[in-house]
Amino acid sequence: MMKKWLLFGGCITLLFGSLIGALVTRQERSEQLRGWESATQTLELPYRLPIAGVNVELTQYTAEELEHELDRIEAAGFTWVRQTFLWEEVEPEAGQFEWAVYDSIVDAVDQHEGLQLVAVLDGTPAWARHRLTPNHPFAPPSSVATYANFAQEIATRYGDSIDYYQIWDEPNIRSHWGGMDPNPAHYVAMLREAYQAIHEADGTSSVITAALAPTVETGPENLNELQYLQAIYKLGGKDYFDAAAGKPYGFDLGPEDRQVESDVMNFARWILLREEMVRQGDGKKPLWGSNFGWNYLPEDWSGPPSIW
Repeated sequence: MMKKWLLFGGCITLLFGSLIGALVTRQERSEQLRGWESATQTLELPYRLPIAGVNVELTQYTAEELEHELDRIEAAGFTWVRQTFLWEEVEPEAGQFEWAVYDSIVDAVDQHEGLQLVAVLDGTPAWARHRLTPNHPFAPPSSVATYANFAQEIATRYGDSIDYYQIWDEPNIRSHWGGMDPNPAHYVAMLREAYQAIHEADGTSSVITAALAPTVETGPENLNELQYLQAIYKLGGKDYFDAAAGKPYGFDLGPEDRQVESDVMNFARWILLREEMVRQGDGKKPLWGSNFGWNYLPEDWSGPPSIW
């Protein structure tokens, strides 16, 4: 009888252990796949688009240097060329447009069949800046209508060459909002007016939200990207963008770190944005990673250490 009870107890222990093992395996698998299962709701987006892109500042080059750099970018296998189109340089005075610099960039990229421009419409000229921060180059515009007019001018002039327009950059942090506290309502108004103006000028275009900066702060000075995206939806911005964007940097945690928490600064926190899009019924729109990566310093580095 004792042997039967021992055998029975052993079986129960094995069964219990197997159940625990299965639950742990399921939890680990769920953690590893989080974000993947909701990556898209259509087979065409986003992973069937070319993936690799590079952020550039092409205004610094001569014509010969520009051609050389674009050749290198194309040879490296990049497709997307994310270039800021500074409003203050395009329209330094109201109604006065200066196109030469950006004409040369657009024409040069056009000569490379494998490259596509993503135009980031950023930077407010002094005459159009918010009255509370008139000296900051990235102050929001005092009038969203003037910003929309700038966006429409860009889309009208370059619509045959550019299909992707990004509305501002990092509006969720003070340093890119004129030193003022982020204001999602103002940004959504900009987004709405620019979206309508761009699509009126270029019906086949894609309008991307600003790439939101990663931060764990909850306001008022800086607002984390998840809360900011939630605010965009709450304020009615859903109908005024064709793609969302973030900046999934790795900071001091490697790519294998799978924590998905709003207070953890890692690559995986980007999943929070995707899950919010799906929650809002926006799963058919892509989520762009406008910047990502990790800092790396060589072992013999003698300069200041990286904070990451």
